[in-house]
Amino acid sequence: MSEVKLKNMAFKSGMELKVTGVPKSSSPRFMINVGHSRESIALHFNPRFDYGADIQVTVLNSCKDGYWHEE
Repeated sequence: MSEVKLKNMAFKSGMELKVTGVPKSSSPRFMINVGHSRESIALHFNPRFDYGADIQVTVLNSCKDGYWHEE
């Protein structure tokens, strides 16, 4: 999985984030995280096409102080 990072964006509540792309056909999943750090993620967006027991599932979550919330 390749990684793209955007840092120091002035992204505030009420603003819109548009992401456009096409995942590789062999990719079992991809994820988009919006937050300040790995321990502070306001939005975790993770479509899973065929990943473990998850098939055609989209996981939405958030992480605060390193602890994931309930999906």
